[in-house]
Amino acid sequence: MEAKVEFPSDIKRTRQREEIFKILSQASEPMSAQDIYQQLLQIIGTAGDWGEACGGSLALSTVYRALSAFEEKGYVHKSTLLGEDMSYYEWATGQHKH
Repeated sequence: MEAKVEFPSDIKRTRQREEIFKILSQASEPMSAQDIYQQLLQIIGTAGDWGEACGGSLALSTVYRALSAFEEKGYVHKSTLLGEDMSYYEWATGQHKH
């Protein structure tokens, strides 16, 4: 049984970061910032109060800033495949994947 992953206490908590945390910590494979952004847009579209709180929109730069904050503290692993310009992110579980 896997332990429940909690939002990091040393990261500033915002609604966007909470949703990015949920998406990444539950993802079965690494995701691009664009993939995360698309999921967030779907969440905003179905969560009226959050959509209103965000002005009904969300910038891709917000996703990158949140990913950077998680990566700085070691909660997210970032990787770029050879020959690709896009980076992929995954929640650091403390286990090495080979």
